Amino acid sequence: MEATQKILKLIADETGFPFVASSLQKILSLTGSDATSTHELVDAVLDHIALTERLLKIANSVSVSRGGPPVGTVNGAVLVTGFDTVRAISTALLALQGFERYGHRSRWLPEFKVALLAAQVARQMAASAGFSVAEDCATAALFRGVGRILAAAVAPEDVEAVQAQGAQQGQALELASRARFGLPYATLTRKALQAWNLPSLLQQRAVPLDPGPRNAPGGSDDWIAGMSSLAYAMAETANYTADQRDQRLLRLQAEYGALAGDSVAASTDLLNGALHEVQRILAVIEPELESGIATLPPAALRAPAFFLVPPPASRRAAIRRRASSRVTAPASAPLGRVALISPSVT
Repeated sequence: MEATQKILKLIADETGFPFVASSLQKILSLTGSDATSTHELVDAVLDHIALTERLLKIANSVSVSRGGPPVGTVNGAVLVTGFDTVRAISTALLALQGFERYGHRSRWLPEFKVALLAAQVARQMAASAGFSVAEDCATAALFRGVGRILAAAVAPEDVEAVQAQGAQQGQALELASRARFGLPYATLTRKALQAWNLPSLLQQRAVPLDPGPRNAPGGSDDWIAGMSSLAYAMAETANYTADQRDQRLLRLQAEYGALAGDSVAASTDLLNGALHEVQRILAVIEPELESGIATLPPAALRAPAFFLVPPPASRRAAIRRRASSRVTAPASAPLGRVALISPSVT
């Protein structure tokens, strides 16, 4: 298929995502917060001007919200937000920067937002379960969307058709994408991650798994892959109508068991909180990335709660109270224009 060949050509384009791949490899390989790892992280960030500027915007927003001084260096950003947070932010921002090299941002940006939302959903689910692998789950969920993002850069109309078919039939998009492109999104993702020499462990965690309860201890590769797969499936529903979303969430609960939560309302609440955080961080990075951010209270623009840190129980309760009273955009509106998702099943 012509579109598929264009995607494969895009993957092989050395002037595209591979421009940031080596820095991503370095950042993803860092596991400790000692002085050596911190130094390597700072060096990797400073290799990219756009990444440095965006990271400092986030660090400044956090510091100012806490009553602290402005942050002018990457080292300062690590001190203010922590090593793990800077590492996770840098991973997401470098991925964004890599895709930006392909141009046509309006085509693929909605899919990148879905990937960001999936990462936050995975992060919050893993953290709520009490496991220390929240960032591993988030990273796997983020890169699970690579195939879709590349497809959107080449053939946005085909991606929209796949999305519509998935929403109408309440199924995962792998079958629909295979019919449309000749290859499922997961295969495109795997080909890209391999071509870009990203860590083999990330490649393993980004492949789809058969649905079913994940009973392995938190931290196993199978469990992380299952969590990221579920998170992405949940994030996809942000663009569905309320009825379509509820039906899909019910099916996910049947497929994934307790990992998917105990009710559609709980899953919707999780999506609300995750979407809220993604919107706020995008507004700090670059306001035009998030056109729907104007629906959020002005304080949110000044002091983002940080999409990399799961909100505490008290804040989740506050989100639920606000969600019950906030006027929202239509549930079928594209991600990026939705204020919050309205739960319709209790």
